[in-house]
This record gives sequence, C-alpha cells and structure tokens, in this order.
Amino acid sequence: MATSDNGIDDGVLFGGVEWSSSPVTFHWKKGFNVELTESNTVATRTKSHNNGVVFTSKPMVAGHMLKVTMTEKEKELWGGGMDIGFTGENPENSTWRYELRWQNKDKHLLYTCTTSLHYKDKKLCKLGFYTRDLEVGDSLGMLLTLKKEVHWFVNDVWRGSVRVEDYPLDTPMWGVVDVYERCKQVKAEICTVSRYNPDSERRLREMGLVQDARPQVAGTQSFFAKMLERIGSNNSQDNVSTLRSENGQLQQQLTRANDQLTQSRSGIQQFQLLVEEKGQEITQLRQQLLTNPNNQRQRSDTENQQLIGTLIEQVDVLQRRVASLSVTNRSSHPQEVEFWQVSPEEVSIREDEILGRGAWVYVAKRTFRGTTMAVKRVYPEILRLTTMDRIRREIRTMAQIRHPNLVLFVAAVLNEKTGPMIVTELLDTSLRSAYQDNRVGPNKRRIFGDISSALVYLHRQREPIIHRNVSSANVLLLSLPNNKWLAKLSDFGSANLARDATTPGEGAILYTAPEAYPHPPTSSQPPPQQTTKIDVYSFGVLACEVVTRIFPKSELFLRLLSSMEGVWRELHPLITSCVSHSPQDRPSMDTVLHHIKQLDSEP
Repeated sequence: MATSDNGIDDGVLFGGVEWSSSPVTFHWKKGFNVELTESNTVATRTKSHNNGVVFTSKPMVAGHMLKVTMTEKEKELWGGGMDIGFTGENPENSTWRYELRWQNKDKHLLYTCTTSLHYKDKKLCKLGFYTRDLEVGDSLGMLLTLKKEVHWFVNDVWRGSVRVEDYPLDTPMWGVVDVYERCKQVKAEICTVSRYNPDSERRLREMGLVQDARPQVAGTQSFFAKMLERIGSNNSQDNVSTLRSENGQLQQQLTRANDQLTQSRSGIQQFQLLVEEKGQEITQLRQQLLTNPNNQRQRSDTENQQLIGTLIEQVDVLQRRVASLSVTNRSSHPQEVEFWQVSPEEVSIREDEILGRGAWVYVAKRTFRGTTMAVKRVYPEILRLTTMDRIRREIRTMAQIRHPNLVLFVAAVLNEKTGPMIVTELLDTSLRSAYQDNRVGPNKRRIFGDISSALVYLHRQREPIIHRNVSSANVLLLSLPNNKWLAKLSDFGSANLARDATTPGEGAILYTAPEAYPHPPTSSQPPPQQTTKIDVYSFGVLACEVVTRIFPKSELFLRLLSSMEGVWRELHPLITSCVSHSPQDRPSMDTVLHHIKQLDSEP
C-alpha cells in the first residue's frame, strides 16, 4: 500500500476525497451483442454472454477515474460479471475480440478479470473481491495516476492499488468495459477530485489528481471559522484553556467506553467457554446412558436424566447471559452489526413452502427481496445453546467464503424469539436424489471435479477449513443446458478451522473417517486433532456411492469399493487411496482434483 511523506495511506487518502462526475459516451464501434441507447451513454447486452465489449468515445487522462455502474443484471446462469480497464488500442482501429481479456494485449491492455488485475498477459495481483458479486446499483472504478499506480474502487470506496512500471503515460488510452455474462447493462462516468483533505494535497498533486489547492473537504472552512469565533480576540487564553479541558474530558470518556467494550467482550468469551464445558458434560452423560452396561452404571437412569436436566437449565441461564451481553454490546456499538443480518419478518416461512426436513433443521423455499431462495431453520423444540453455537459457526464460515462450487450464502436471522435462519441460493436437487433417480447421466467426472474444487478452496484458506460433513445429501445440483449439472457443496454446520477441529462424530457416520469416530466417554485420551484428510475420506465414500448408485452402508462398503473397479477402473485406485485407514496414506484434495482432470472418460 502506498503512503505519502506524512504517513497517509491510500485507504485514508481516498476516504477523504469527494468526486465530481460527467457521463461517458461509448464509442460506436462495439461488440455485436451490445446495444447503445440514451445518446450512447447506456450499453445493454442483447443476447448470449459475450461479445459485449464497449470503449469510451474519447481517450482517458491520467488522474481521472473510470467509474462503471451496473444498472441491470442477468439471472445467475453463468459465472462471470462486469470487468473494466484501460487500453492503448484506438477503437477506430480495433480488431474485434469476443471478450475483454482477448483484446490486443500488445496495446497496453490493463483490466480486471473476475478476481484479479491483469496487464497484457500477466496477472498483477488479486482484487480482493469477485466482480460477478456486484449487484444492480454497484459501481466499479479504476484510476491510473501519473506515478503509474493503478487504484480500484467499489462504490467509490478504495479497495487496492498496484504499480505498473512499464505503462506508457505518453500514449493515449481509452476506457474499456466488458458487459459480460451476469452483467446485463451498464453506464459509465469520468470522475475527478472535487474536494479533499488539505493534508493530502501533496500526494494528490504527485498522482495528478488535483492541479491547485483550492478544493478542500466540505465543512473545513466553516469549522475553523467557528473555532476562531469561539476562541475570540479578547479572551483567547481563557477559551483555549476551556477547549483543552473539554478535549481532555472527551478523551477520558472515550477511554472509559473502550474499557467497557473490552470488559463486555471478555465477559462474553468467558460465558461462552462455560457453555462449551456444560455442553460437553451433557454429551458425555448422554453417551454414558447409551453405551454403559446396566451393571456398570454409577447412577440410575433417573439420576442421570435429572443431572442432564440441571445442566440444560444451567446452559439456558448462560445462554440468556451471553445474549444479554451481546445485545448490550451491539446496541452500544451498532456499527458492529454484521452486514448479513436481516429481520425475521423478511424470511418468515409458511408450512406449504417447506422443501424437506432433517434431524435438526428444515428447509423451505421463500421469496427474499424479490428472489426465490432457500431458508434453513432450526426446530424450536431443540433450540438449545449448543445448536445456536453450531448455527453461528455455520453463518460465520459461509459469510467469509465465496466459490462457484459452494452454495451462495445470502443473509441470516439471529433472533431469540424466532430462532436462527439462514438464507442461501436455491438449487434444483441433491446429488443423492439425482443418482437415485438415475438423472446424473455422463456428468460424474464434472460433479467430482466441482466437489474437489470446493474442498481445495476450503483447505487452501490461510487458516484451512475442514467441512467435516461431505455427503451426497450435502452436494446440491443446478441444472445447466444440454443435460449438464453444476455441483455445489452445502451445509457448513460442522465446518471448522483445522486448528480448532477436534469434536468427534461430526457429520454422517457412514462418511466419517476413522480418526473422527465418536470418542468413548470413558477414554482418558483427548480426541485427536483432525485434518483436511477427513474430507478426503468422505469424498472417497461419496464417489464410490455415486458410481455404484448404492447407498454406502457400513457392512456393504468394502464390497461396493471392490465392485467399483469393474464399473470405473481408471478411477478405482484414486478412490481406494482416499478411503485409506491412515490419514497419511490419503492424497490431498489438490492431488484428487488433478487426477480427476486427467480422466479420459467415464462409464
């Protein structure tokens, strides 16, 4: 991140900038799937998903931002979105290409491509977001400075920068936009700095964004005028002392508020630890009831049930205390409310909308803000704190990950009265239902590749995430043209960071790796640390199940694995290694994905 001599980084620098804008007129030469309207200021893709590149009619100037706003979006039929950039290729002389990334890179093409910034044939860096996630009304901006720095913005908020040493500023450059796939319609503006913080003037001058010192942050002059009026000319010394005293009092109030916030957070963490301990006690007691022989029980069933009831009451008290602290914390600091939280009224569920029911939750089809979505809700009868923790963990995981082969998280409700609800995209069916109905077709290699890609993405996070519940029921399918399927991994209620994953028995037992089996309650040994290899084991079981089209019951699995060799000989060795008893003998999901891509055909 670039900084000025006085230590102002670019995020702060552009946070103090106000922009003025003028509409862009697009050049008449354009992709043949694009229509220009409103005096060539609006570009609309009329068909297909490509051939939607448009140019600015006039060259750009270094220090001016190209800002493109999406005004209409396609239904989610494809994976890409709007991309923008600069090119040294004059539209008048341009040889048409299908997509922005195929334009003439020898003409100094600098452009965004889904998640990255590219220059000519090289990827410069990651953008920090996915351009396909932009919605109607969102804008994407790009700015090239005299210091050969490229800055990019989302909704006028600075998101990053990189230096492009060999970009020739002495040649004309045109703005270019790819109205691609999910993006249906755009309009563009040229933005220049109108107001800024005077402390940033030197840096902005060096970048070529301002020419003189006249623009200032709105309100700065009036602020100083009020200060001078308050200080006055006759009693200046007394007023300065008063201002200093008031400033000291404000600093003390701020310090006390921060101390209270720290104490509140500490209290929440302490109560959550107590809750986890109580939850473990309840789990161990229930396992003792199920597994201990009658003649070895130290307590009667009645005593155990009474103890469990007492512990549950204690958990409820702790739950209310945690909720009280959390609500107080959020009410005192409303800026910390998560962006994905919505009111329960927006996702209320009717009985006739329920799609399916599970042991803990049921799923319903619901219209959310104009789009049909899937809503998952916990049964009120089992809504204990352990369940709430599981739901919160699932929301926290889903909110921070984005991948084409993971079910898209949209929003969530965290409400004590209604219980938690999770809103996701709605897909067509599950992999289990599809293979049972013989509807998978010649798509197994593609589906296995999709699942592997999702798991590779999770395992390669800076802090690896283990899904821990991979099964055919948790792989959802979206129907594509020509009888194809797009597979997406769902249900992150068991997912956890690898460093925190020790809880045994997460996920369906038929897909569970040996090292993750439920731990005997009488064992003195702690549960083993789990690794990403437990997902590899589950994937192997799932693949065998889909190829043989037989549900993998434990007593049948070895026979299924053997019979799979006769069905798909090329895949059999890979799946056999995936279900090895020892985690060290299993391949990584990167290796699995590589082998799947090398498969020649499928039965």
